[in-house]
Amino acid sequence: NIADALRLAGTGMAGEGALRNLAGNNVISGLVIMEGPGNVSVPSQNRIQSDAGTLTFNGGGVVKTNNSIQTGNQYIHLGGAGDIVVVNRLGTGGAGGVVKDGSGTLYLQGDNKFGAFQVQAGKVISSGTFNMDDPKRAVSIFGGSLELQQNSVQQIYTLTLGSATTTEAFAEVKLGAGTTLELTNNLTFNASANAANTASISG
Repeated sequence: NIADALRLAGTGMAGEGALRNLAGNNVISGLVIMEGPGNVSVPSQNRIQSDAGTLTFNGGGVVKTNNSIQTGNQYIHLGGAGDIVVVNRLGTGGAGGVVKDGSGTLYLQGDNKFGAFQVQAGKVISSGTFNMDDPKRAVSIFGGSLELQQNSVQQIYTLTLGSATTTEAFAEVKLGAGTTLELTNNLTFNASANAANTASISG
């Protein structure tokens, strides 16, 4: 377990992330600031990866920001076959965004604040705030699933489901008990080239 604040940048070993959980259940309780120039298409420059087990960020060491992970106006990529839990805020600032890849599950439990949000594979379970009612905060589920479990109304300005290039079998949004999804602008369904990708919203 690590209680100190971390400032991370670079590709990491073999391009698999500046912070990597190889196995077991590990906790980062200090603030993590990603300082690399990562963008939506270069994941290794600003990446946290969990290969197995669970990597948890609880951010207890930085009260004034209430952030577990800050990235400024950068994209942060979270992925791997293992799970990642962000207890407090996952914050990227105005133009920043989050990309989820890999077969593991990302748990978002805090009052999150980020720009665009993209799921390429695996599962995202959000029990914290996930209001994305802003033109700069597009939500794209190209493959995998997003589960909203807030027991309240959650707003998304623009939602895209599916991708013409994904190899994932489905792209879906699931609503937990008592959760209502309000789409305030556009909803787009994209079919894959081989018709293997099923897009859906259920609850």
